[in-house]
Amino acid sequence: MVGINCTGQDDIHFTQYKWIPVFQNPGLAGQIEDGNMAYGILYRDQAFTVTPNQYNSLAAYIDSRFILKGTNSLGLSLMFVDDKAGDGQLHTNELALNAAYEFSLSKRHQHFLSFGIQGLFIQRRYGDLSAFVFEEELMGGTLTESLINNSYGYPDISLGLSYRNTIDAKSNLKTGISVNHFNNGLAVNKEEIIDKYDMKYSLFVEYKRKMSNSIWLEPKIQFQKSSVFKSTQVQTVLHFLPSKKSPYIFKMGVGWRVEDALELLLGVQYKSWEIGLAYDTNTSGLRTASGEVVGLELGIKYKHFRPEKKEEIPEETIPVVTPIQPVPVDILIQLPPDIPEKDIHIIVIEDSIPLIDKVHENWPYEQDIDADKPYEFIIKVPDYKPDTISLIPGEYDPFVTQEIILTLVPNFIEDDTPVVVETPEEVVEEVPENPGERIVHIGESIVLERIYYDFDKDNILPESEIELTKIYDLMIKYDDMVIELSSHTDVRGDDDYNVDLSQRRAASARRWLIQIGIAEDRIIAKGYGEKRLYNHCDNGVICSEVNHRKNRRTEFTIIAGPSAILYMTTEKK
Repeated sequence: MVGINCTGQDDIHFTQYKWIPVFQNPGLAGQIEDGNMAYGILYRDQAFTVTPNQYNSLAAYIDSRFILKGTNSLGLSLMFVDDKAGDGQLHTNELALNAAYEFSLSKRHQHFLSFGIQGLFIQRRYGDLSAFVFEEELMGGTLTESLINNSYGYPDISLGLSYRNTIDAKSNLKTGISVNHFNNGLAVNKEEIIDKYDMKYSLFVEYKRKMSNSIWLEPKIQFQKSSVFKSTQVQTVLHFLPSKKSPYIFKMGVGWRVEDALELLLGVQYKSWEIGLAYDTNTSGLRTASGEVVGLELGIKYKHFRPEKKEEIPEETIPVVTPIQPVPVDILIQLPPDIPEKDIHIIVIEDSIPLIDKVHENWPYEQDIDADKPYEFIIKVPDYKPDTISLIPGEYDPFVTQEIILTLVPNFIEDDTPVVVETPEEVVEEVPENPGERIVHIGESIVLERIYYDFDKDNILPESEIELTKIYDLMIKYDDMVIELSSHTDVRGDDDYNVDLSQRRAASARRWLIQIGIAEDRIIAKGYGEKRLYNHCDNGVICSEVNHRKNRRTEFTIIAGPSAILYMTTEKK
């Protein structure tokens, strides 16, 4: 009988092996950073200097993550692979369905274990039989056997186990092991014998560390072994963010497939999109035949969050007066004598779109606006609390110049008066070690000073991550603590609109904490709108912009767990 190994590779492999997670390990289904839906495609052109028919591999996938209970989740993924190799146009097609269940191993929700299973249907075939030379022909004879079927399909199964550890807000570790192709061996189909894949074992380890506000370092290693091949890849990738507000992240790395090839990896991420490029240089004993270039890969990926279900809120029509000409706005700031104008930063957002983001040196600030659109003016000065002015259509006279006077309030440091804290064990006296620390008791609300949002948006801005990271550290330190994150507005604007906006913003802060490892059932997000005013600035009361600003806030409150905690209200010097 004639035996045909119907693939040009011992098993399909990619340099960017992490690009399609379930190709690397079935236990990685659903593990999506910055989203719960992902789509990707990866194309590899290999050894194109060896044969004109080349070795081409194409893989595509859809991945999704579903939260079940707390931090437990279910990942589902569908993957398709097409591989073509050599002069005989040998083809392998794979269609795989993956399912993975992930659960937390500790109360702090830093350690997660995921078990995945992958069911495949594999189709293997050859295209041009005349391109092969068989044993009888090598001995000077002719092929006497007849091959009727040129393809064979069979089911297969793979298993994977993965572990990830959210070490802290700046670093995480991920590793896993998988066993692929349980249904290995020979498939006898009358006049032909077609090899199945041999059972393969795979292991990977990757570590990601935030070195600074703009640089992440990601070293990783992958090892694979079957009865006929062995492969080890070692790679290091640098992630670079040009600025805090840049939508781009650039990636560059190098790798080595031991005793086989040197690798160069390049990539760019723009918001939810990512493009990756890999280039291989042969270092094996085949270099004489193949030349330097043995592989080129291109990958494209998109990820996002599924839209959350929101309660239907009846829309109320707000009367809008269309002006004959643009509305002039003058913003005046009462500055202390020691603050130079060149230190004043202004951000202007028109209908969710940033118009201006710069340091304005010549005050007062003047600008014409469109009375049909909502605006937010955000003013920032070093060592002073930022202030926000909102102008909503229908809430002001569009025919009158809007003159707004701001009085900036300096940041303050809580006093370090000793506080007596009652715990279940005993009554103790705690004295904060740092001037910026204070004792926070259960049920007490603390204002988060630096939580910023784009107008009418619920996405967290980079400036807010510092404050939320402090909450993350507290949740890790006090692993039984349950909190409420609440968002509040001032009285200006429609009541229902304010409730909806505050709820979306509170949910955004909660989602940010969940994404970096805090259990869902430890955070309750609540938007109160204008229901819980901080001061007397109610409807019909004339108030300054400073007092209105105090009502626009995000707070956290301990609702279960420790009776008191130590909280850092300012950054340590």
